[in-house]
Amino acid sequence: MVTTWFLSASKKTTASILFLSYLSKFAIYRYMADLDAGLSDLQIASAYTATLAGALLFAGMGILFRHKVANIFLICFIDIWIIANCLYFNSYNLYIDWQVIRLVDQLRGFESAILSFLDWKMIFVPLISILTFVFLFSARAAVPSKSDRFVRFVPLVLASVFCFAATLSGNYASAHAVRDDTKWSLKDSEKTFVKMHSPAAHVVGVIFDALKDGLYTYQSTLPLTQREEEIMSSVYTGHTQPANHEINGHLVFILVESFESWTMKATDVAGKEVTGNLNKWIQENELLFCPDVISQQKYGRSGDGQLITQTGLLPLSSGVACMSYGDNTYPNFAHFFPCSFILNSYRGVWNQRVTTRSYGYKKLREPFLKQETDSAIFCRTRETLEQAGEPACVLVITGSTHAPFRSVPPTLHFAGYTASESNYLQCVHYMDRHLGRFLAWADTASLMKNSTVIITSDHNHFPVTEGKGKCVFIAKSPSIKSGKTIPQAYQMDVFPTVLHLIGQADYAWHGFGINLADSASTRLVSEKEAYVLSDKLIRSNYFEKHPCE
Repeated sequence: MVTTWFLSASKKTTASILFLSYLSKFAIYRYMADLDAGLSDLQIASAYTATLAGALLFAGMGILFRHKVANIFLICFIDIWIIANCLYFNSYNLYIDWQVIRLVDQLRGFESAILSFLDWKMIFVPLISILTFVFLFSARAAVPSKSDRFVRFVPLVLASVFCFAATLSGNYASAHAVRDDTKWSLKDSEKTFVKMHSPAAHVVGVIFDALKDGLYTYQSTLPLTQREEEIMSSVYTGHTQPANHEINGHLVFILVESFESWTMKATDVAGKEVTGNLNKWIQENELLFCPDVISQQKYGRSGDGQLITQTGLLPLSSGVACMSYGDNTYPNFAHFFPCSFILNSYRGVWNQRVTTRSYGYKKLREPFLKQETDSAIFCRTRETLEQAGEPACVLVITGSTHAPFRSVPPTLHFAGYTASESNYLQCVHYMDRHLGRFLAWADTASLMKNSTVIITSDHNHFPVTEGKGKCVFIAKSPSIKSGKTIPQAYQMDVFPTVLHLIGQADYAWHGFGINLADSASTRLVSEKEAYVLSDKLIRSNYFEKHPCE
């Protein structure tokens, strides 16, 4: 509290109370959100320097404010920000960022899961604020002198010095840190930033992301570069060639939530396979199989996995395409079929009512309640196919394996796994049981004789380390004459592969990936180039101006 020596008695007390209030809440926040986990000693020192700086910064802002209402607004904002971040982190092991704020109206169906992480310790945050309010309203306002007006800025100056020191030490610590992957994060660098900085810096980071999103939107109005034009000439012919043959079978595209391939080798303490039904199905059929698909969803945000697999495009550099650009015209394979359906296990999320048609599907079928089990959605899939009467494209989006993995009662016993991994495996085992029943029916039903079945994931859940963090791709189709295992692939390879399997390889848009069924396929576009160009194509609604047909 060095700065308080420069202030009058009234201002000294106000500064001290505000500083201690913010510092206490920031410390509670670090404890509740487990911010110190996985940080080195140097990183922790940097983090607490930034925390001290944040408390000084807000205390300084409080002294500058001439109205108590402004102070109360700031205090309430910080309280909401801290509690919201703690809830979101405990639910998803992520912190609130600009994308989360833009998706806040899409949380319907997930409120109960998030609110289940309310912790009694969170009451200390508003309790400290109430005590601070009492002081602010009971304290007498002092008439500021000229020197008071000047020294009001002292806390802000000291806060800036602390922030600068925290940034330097934080950058050094990050450069010499050993990455810790004990917790999930598709945004490790940003997560480390949040841990090593105060809530104030976190807010600034969100604002920066919002500005960056605006910059990307502006860049989409710029013409394609020469290199981007070359890429487009290799992946987009400008108009669709005549179909190779008329489609006479169904396409069942099963997008399994957070399904990682390492689970297919996992067993419980009794040796029972977690995905025994799926493993048996793979052994008994001639399939196209890749156990090592690199997820390109980027931030684990809703809808991006669907975008990649159904349109051949990649996620935005900032933002979520289905939310911001759901009305766009997108290339797709669903429109090749006389009828097409999206069966969603969640109701009213991911902007499905809009993107259903923009992704080429004719009907969306969601549960009456907020969420349904995998058992129910696979039963609905079977009923939909039996009632179709003509070749149908059905996208099935499961949900039982969604974090925080609490929807399934335990049926297996595991050893050597973390609690999160064990719960996840329970959910995968449940999914496998009902997926196995559906596949058993599909193998024998006459209406499925010429059908193509795709099983893949929207994204990974665990970090890409020690065999984890990779998705799976499995395809069964009449066009697959002999089984083939592909050692590694990108998620963007799914779209061109599906086009080939349904006999539509001459579609105008090839996507950025390669056809996994063709051993001679060569990758002409780097992942980085694909991300940048895809961002431009989506934001500029390229395929409305340059239709595929």
